[in-house]
Amino acid sequence: MKLNPRKCKEMLCNFMLNPNIVEKPIFIGDQEIERVSTYKLLGVVLSDDLKWNSHIDYIVSKASKRLYDLRLMKWAGAKPPVILKIYKSTVRPILEYAVQVWQSIPGYLSGRVGIYKKEGII
Repeated sequence: MKLNPRKCKEMLCNFMLNPNIVEKPIFIGDQEIERVSTYKLLGVVLSDDLKWNSHIDYIVSKASKRLYDLRLMKWAGAKPPVILKIYKSTVRPILEYAVQVWQSIPGYLSGRVGIYKKEGII
């Protein structure tokens, strides 16, 4: 298998007490692999500190955009059963995607996600 250096990324997770250690870059052929601090893999945002803040920010932002559409529908006179069906098919999957991976998040982050389930649009 031949790797494409433009599509490869390097993410370093370093929890040593002295994080100033210089790591050598990875090369494929003569091209250096880009080092990133966050990376989206299969819809889940992973970060080099292994915290879920970046992922929660991503899904809250994505769900907010769709929730705004539901508010517009309510203001336009859509019936609650229609809004509920659209919520369950567009917003809820965003909030529940890969929850098995990130379900044990701290309380201050789970509150940000949980507010969308309690939103009073329906």
